[in-house]
Amino acid sequence: MPHFRVKMPLSQIKMPHHMYAVPLLSELCAFFADCREVHIVIPDSVNSLIRSPKLLQLHVQIASIFCRFKPDELLMPSDDKRPLAQVFKDFSERVSRKVLMIDKNNLVFASHEYFTAICLLHRPRMYLLAHLPPNSSIFQMYGQELETSLLEATNAAQHAALISTYQWLATKGLPPNEAWIQTVGTFEVPQVFRAWSWDWADGMRFMEIATTLWFALCRVPAVWLNRIQFDRVAAQQGLGVILECCKTIEEALVTGIDYMSSKESEVRWRPTLMTPVVQCITQMVLEVAGVADASVNSVELAMSVLSISDQDGDLETIRTGDTPLALMGLLGVEFLGGVRWRAPYEEAWRRYWIEVQHG
Repeated sequence: MPHFRVKMPLSQIKMPHHMYAVPLLSELCAFFADCREVHIVIPDSVNSLIRSPKLLQLHVQIASIFCRFKPDELLMPSDDKRPLAQVFKDFSERVSRKVLMIDKNNLVFASHEYFTAICLLHRPRMYLLAHLPPNSSIFQMYGQELETSLLEATNAAQHAALISTYQWLATKGLPPNEAWIQTVGTFEVPQVFRAWSWDWADGMRFMEIATTLWFALCRVPAVWLNRIQFDRVAAQQGLGVILECCKTIEEALVTGIDYMSSKESEVRWRPTLMTPVVQCITQMVLEVAGVADASVNSVELAMSVLSISDQDGDLETIRTGDTPLALMGLLGVEFLGGVRWRAPYEEAWRRYWIEVQHG
């Protein structure tokens, strides 16, 4: 996906009070771009994938951003294992302290951005756990660092999915999900958000969160998951939440209407920029559930558009082959049956992982 940068001296711009989060959010967006630039380049060795000056700079960069967030500007996980009802009650109280609606939205948005950044940072290291031979000497040298990356990435993804569940329940007009409501128990989450606060940009973050959860569930060896006390049930539920959120965003893009509007007539489905994301996460959910179609023959997920048919003038779906929008794609991994993500760097990453597996 092509991108460009414009340097803006935000420190020299006087922000209105309600725009306090803009500088840090802008830095998080810059971090996404920096992370992508580092990770889409094939490393020259396993050692450089684990440790390199550029990777070290990324760690310093995200730590610096986190330190400048005030305690009330991020929805952080608690140290204890509390019931979901208590977690969502705490989230609701934190949100209620924000007077302006834009501050309420920024609190959730910034939290999503930060935990997505953590997933993005650690994903290539997490991939190594599934591709290195079990007796690799890399585990002796860098085992602790790889375990830490797995823990950081999965914790961030699971917490981001938890925030997504809360945001869904706290948004007016979205269809009620009885299963999610039951997990909250007697606590009724106040609905303070509006449906327009959800858009296709959320799908880019959801894709990253889902990839982390899916890879941990389906690819990382159990011995590593046991070391970090990985909660498979919570991760699987979180992946399901992310898929439902993405489907709802895609539906809004297709219908061109507000989530809160009722559909008076049937709207014909059409591909959107969210379609490859929904297809991708659907494959993840199917594989986790053990019902993925192993007979699928190397399908590549790419962008599609509507075009007028030469025969009857009707609209038909045309696969353009363009790279779908995502923060970082799948970095060479594929689903059961060979379903892949289309991007210029994906094939090179696939070859790299094969080389890693063969030592």
